[in-house]
Amino acid sequence: MHSNDGNIHKLDESILSQIKAQTQITSIDAAIKELLQNSLDASADEILIKLDLKSLSVLVKDNGIGIAPDDLEQVASRNSTSKLTKLADLNSISTFGFKGEALYSLRSMSRLTIVSKCKNYNSPFRIQFTDSRSLVQIFDAKESNTESNFFSVDSFEESGTFVIATNIFSNMPIRREQILAVSRQRILNEIRLAILQSLVKHPRINLKLFVINQDKMKLEEIISLNNKTKGKNMKMLYSNLLFCIFGMKIKCETISARFKDFEVDGIIGINSINSKSHQYIFLNGRPFIPDKEDIKQINGLFTNSGFCENRMGIDSIMSPTKTTGRPFYRFPMFLITIKCPMKAELLFQDPSKSLYYANTWSTVYKILEKIFIRFLGSHGRTQRSKSKLPSPSPFQSPTKKINSESNFLLNSNNKLDYLRNRETKDFVDSKEIAQKPTRPKINLLPIAPSVESVSIPRCQNHNFNERVSFSRDHLKPGNFRIIKQIDKKFILVNLENVGGLTRLVVLDQHASDERVRVEQLFKEFVSLLLAPGSKVPCEYIISLTSQELDIFNEYKQNFDLFAITYELRNESEILITNLPSILLNKINDDVHFLKNSLLQHCYDLMNHVKNTKVDLNNWWEASHFLPRVLIEIISSNACRSAIMFGDELTMEEMNDLLIRLSECNLPFQCAHGRPSIVPLATIK
Repeated sequence: MHSNDGNIHKLDESILSQIKAQTQITSIDAAIKELLQNSLDASADEILIKLDLKSLSVLVKDNGIGIAPDDLEQVASRNSTSKLTKLADLNSISTFGFKGEALYSLRSMSRLTIVSKCKNYNSPFRIQFTDSRSLVQIFDAKESNTESNFFSVDSFEESGTFVIATNIFSNMPIRREQILAVSRQRILNEIRLAILQSLVKHPRINLKLFVINQDKMKLEEIISLNNKTKGKNMKMLYSNLLFCIFGMKIKCETISARFKDFEVDGIIGINSINSKSHQYIFLNGRPFIPDKEDIKQINGLFTNSGFCENRMGIDSIMSPTKTTGRPFYRFPMFLITIKCPMKAELLFQDPSKSLYYANTWSTVYKILEKIFIRFLGSHGRTQRSKSKLPSPSPFQSPTKKINSESNFLLNSNNKLDYLRNRETKDFVDSKEIAQKPTRPKINLLPIAPSVESVSIPRCQNHNFNERVSFSRDHLKPGNFRIIKQIDKKFILVNLENVGGLTRLVVLDQHASDERVRVEQLFKEFVSLLLAPGSKVPCEYIISLTSQELDIFNEYKQNFDLFAITYELRNESEILITNLPSILLNKINDDVHFLKNSLLQHCYDLMNHVKNTKVDLNNWWEASHFLPRVLIEIISSNACRSAIMFGDELTMEEMNDLLIRLSECNLPFQCAHGRPSIVPLATIK
C-alpha cells in the first residue's frame, strides 16, 4: 500500500509465474490484518483501527511514510507493488506484503477510499475507487469528507495514510450473510489474533482498536496498546502485547537460545492457563502452525512434569477443592520467535501468510524441546516416568473410545504369554487345556496384564488372530449363564450363542455397577434441569479478562440450560447468581475452582467440543454436552456409590446387575472409560 524507496509498479510476468498463492480476503479479520501489515511495512508506529460490525466497514489510520500522488492510481491495481523488483529479492524480503494483491482484493469487494500524505508534499491526496475511472485529487478535510463521522478523515502529521473500506463483501451476499451471522465475540477474537500475529515482528507500536456501537452512537475501545516507549526489554514488550490484546495477566520468563544460524527468543508463562490457544511460534516473523502431533508432544513435556496440574503455582494456594477427575485442563503459555534459514518458496504456503511447513522445523523442534525441558527443570519440574498410573480397574483402559452404543469389538492379535494367577486359578487350568486334546477347543483371548503372573505354555490350538464381537443383547435374560463370582471382584459368565459359539467373559463388578449408576444419575440430573427449582441461589464474583468476559457473554444461554446463571457486573467481573446443587456442594466457596471449571466449558464450546444448543428432553444426548465439571462430579458420585471390590454378591444380585447393564447405552465401559467386560475364551 505504501511507497518505500521505489515506486509502485506491476510485477513482471516472470515473477508472477513463480508466485502461485493469491491473497484472498475472506473475512473481516483478514481485511484488518492486510491493512495493518501494510501500515507496519510503511514504518508506522501509531495506528488507529475503527470497525463497524453492522455494515462490515473498516478504517485504518497510520503515521507511516505515506503514498506519493503518482503511485495512488496504481496502489490497488493487481500485482502492483513497490517491495519486489526481481525474484532474487525474495531471499531478503522483510515486509509482510510483496505481491500487490491485498488492496486489489479489497477494492473488488468494497467501496475503497485512500487518503495519504508524504513528508515532502504540503497536502494529502485522495483516491476513491469506483467501477468507473478513479482520479487522484488533493484532499481538503472540510470539503471532501463524505463518510460518516466515525470514518471521517482528520488532520495529518508529517506523513501518514487513511484507508477506508465500507460495505465489505457487498457484492458477495452469501459470504456477507455468513459473516454477519458470526458472533461478535468470535470475530473480535480473530481480530485480536490477527493483530498479535502482525505485531510480534514490530512490537514497539502504539495501537488502538475501536468498535462502533451504532445503537449508542459511540466508539467502544477494544484494544489500547502503548508499546512505543517500552524500550528493548522483550519480556515487557511481549507481555504487554498479550495483556493489551487479550487481557492476559501472567508472569513470564524470557528464554533465548543460539545454534548455528538459528536464533530463538521468547517468553514462557510460569503458570499454566485454561486454554492452549495462547501457544505461539513465529518463523522469521510469520506464524508457524506445527503439526498436531508436535504440539501434543510439546504439551506432553509440560503435563508429564506436573506443570499443568491444578495443584501447581497460584492455584495450589487458592484452590483447595479436591477432585479425582479432570474438570478442567491446564496448558503452558508461550510466545516464541525464531530466526532461521528458510527457502523463499515457503513464503507462498497460505494466503494468510501463515506457515504450515518449514524445511528447518526438525532442527527448530529439537531446540524448543531442550528449551522447554530446561525451563521446567529450573522450576523443579522433571520428566516423570512414562509408566501408567494405577487404575481403579484391573482391566486395561481402552486405547480407543468405544463409539458404538450396542456393539463391543475386541481384537485379539496379541500373544498371551502371561495370565493372572490369583484371579484365574479357580476357573482356568492351562495345563489341562494343553494336555487334554479331547476337551472342547478353547481359543484364549488377551486379558489385562498383572504384576503377579504366571507363565503359560503356548498351545498349538490357540488362535490369536480372531476378532470377537458381541452386543448388549447378549446380556439379556436367556442369553447368558452366570458361573460364579471370583475373589469378590469379578463375575464369570458364559455368553450363549454368540455367532454360534459360547464366549467365556469376565465382568468387573465395580465397573459394571458404576456404568449402571452413572447413566441413572445422568438421567436424573438432566430431568431435574427441566423442572423449576433446579437452580440454587448463590453469590460468587469472578474476575475475568476482557476476552474471557466476551466469551461468557456469548455463552450465557448455554450455561442457563444447566442451571448456571450469572450477570455481567462491569468490564472485568461477572456475578454468579445460581448453580446446580451438585456443583454448589462441590466447590465449597472455592471461587478459583469454579472459575476454571466454567472457563473450561467456555473453551469446549468455542472449540466445538460441546454443542451450544442442547435438547434436554433427550437425556442421553444432553449428558454428552454437560459442562465437564458436572460430568466429573456425576461420574465420581457413581464411582463412590457403586459395588466395590470385596463386596460379596448373591446369584440374584449378579443376575440383576447383568440385566441392568444390558439396558445401558454404553454397557461395556465404566464412567471413566475403562472396560467393564473382558472376553477370556471361545468354547467351540
